[in-house]
Amino acid sequence: MLPKDGQVACHDVMAIDFSLIGMAIQRRVRGGMKILCLSLMLVMAFLGCNKAMPELGPDKFTSTAPGKAYVVPKEKKQEALPAKKLPGLSDERQPSGQDFTLAQLVDVALRINPSTKVAWERARSAAAQWGVARGDYYPTISGDVSGYGAGGSARGVFGQVGVSLSYLLLDFGGREASVESARQALAAANWNHNQAIQDVLRNVPQAYYEYIGYKAQVRASEASLKEALTSLDSTEQRRRAGVSTIADVLQARSNADQVRLTLVANRGGVKVSRGDLATAVGWPANI
Repeated sequence: MLPKDGQVACHDVMAIDFSLIGMAIQRRVRGGMKILCLSLMLVMAFLGCNKAMPELGPDKFTSTAPGKAYVVPKEKKQEALPAKKLPGLSDERQPSGQDFTLAQLVDVALRINPSTKVAWERARSAAAQWGVARGDYYPTISGDVSGYGAGGSARGVFGQVGVSLSYLLLDFGGREASVESARQALAAANWNHNQAIQDVLRNVPQAYYEYIGYKAQVRASEASLKEALTSLDSTEQRRRAGVSTIADVLQARSNADQVRLTLVANRGGVKVSRGDLATAVGWPANI
């Protein structure tokens, strides 16, 4: 759950009917530096009044990796892919005769698929925008230091330090609305990232089963073609023996050609589905 603004920090404690308090201090260098250091210490104490300020670490409100959903179990799960190689591929496109399981392909896809990476980076960007929006809850400090030297009777080096501290106390809800809008945008980005992960979990198995389905059809077509060619050879022998007609031979030949055409189509389906599977994982289609 994302922390609700207004509950997390000691920001919105006062509601006074004026919008800007300014403080200007001018001193000589030594006294001015004391004031500047004191102001910085006060600001650090103000920032430390809440230990869970999202603006100090917005990335913890998104997932830790492109392939992980925003809400994940604390226990570390064992990876399905053996740590030999693979993800980005190359090294002459690895796999040396190894058939990968569906679990391994899904594991690789969750790590390298561009869609999950894009969604994850958008969620991280939304978290950063939320942190920026919450910056309006803090005071603004500005300062300047100048110095000059003097000669004659009043020799020495002189300087001055100026420090300005301003804090917006009341803007009729504009700041709170802006922060809440950024918080809801972060929630939407996290859900979009989760949806991208679910799309990968759907697309990879779908492409995988389509691929192994075409491979099974190729094996079946090869067996059918072998039977059709055996039948054609038998029919031609019967024709030569005078116990079969030319029509039977033509019929057997037509059947063999039809099975051969189906085999070619299924082999093409294997190549297409293999490319679809590679694309679903995040690899080049021509792997």
